[in-house]
Amino acid sequence: MNVYGNAGEAGRRRVTRRSCSLSRRGPRRRSRHERGVSGARVQHAWGDLTFAVQSRCLRSILSFTLADMGAERDAPSAPMHSPVNWALLGLVIERPSYAYELAQRFERTYAEVLSLSSVSHVYTALAALKARSLIEELPGTRTGRQPKPRYRATQQGLLDYGEWLVSHVGEERRRQRLFVLQLATLTRDPRAALQILVRYEQACLVEAQAAPLPSPRATAPDGPAELAARLAAEDSRLALGAKLEWVQYARAQLTTLAEARAQRG
Repeated sequence: MNVYGNAGEAGRRRVTRRSCSLSRRGPRRRSRHERGVSGARVQHAWGDLTFAVQSRCLRSILSFTLADMGAERDAPSAPMHSPVNWALLGLVIERPSYAYELAQRFERTYAEVLSLSSVSHVYTALAALKARSLIEELPGTRTGRQPKPRYRATQQGLLDYGEWLVSHVGEERRRQRLFVLQLATLTRDPRAALQILVRYEQACLVEAQAAPLPSPRATAPDGPAELAARLAAEDSRLALGAKLEWVQYARAQLTTLAEARAQRG
């Protein structure tokens, strides 16, 4: 009994020591084969994820490209409303130029009425004009280490530019008529309409004072810039004169209406 008991006690101690040794060493290390299989699974999963991401990016890029192609294809069929595009077309009609030169001419010519966000705006506008066949590149200008293609207006560009200028007549008339109709909504309170009319008249006078109107000369123009300045001055003088004359007429009409309302009420 003592022999078996001692042997059992010794075996229990060996098992205990083995368990402690295993606990100190930590979990069992995986074999080389197991590590290879696990790494292959990780690589396979990573490859699937990468392929999925690339596929989604490719689909997004393709959809944006197709949308841009569709926009470029449909753009010429829609009217061109950008005043910057039309202004640049006018400069190209005046004389052929390249993009950076057009940007400089634009700033000098339209500084008081239009502005460019950046020089890249000119490249965007030129691309739109070219897509509509309103301008074309001059042959032989895309040469050298830093090519500067120059653009000239086409016959279609000349025709469309003239139609766009004439369309301003109807647009200005609609804008003035809209103001009159909106002012007429205040006829229930003629005094309020008269106060707005006074402010409108003051705004016209401020505009006239801010831009002194030189008297047009009868002599031959010195150049395109001087002629443009005189034409603009005369247009402003006549337009402001007509507005101020209309203000006097509208004031008389509203005053009569206000007096009639006062007598009745």
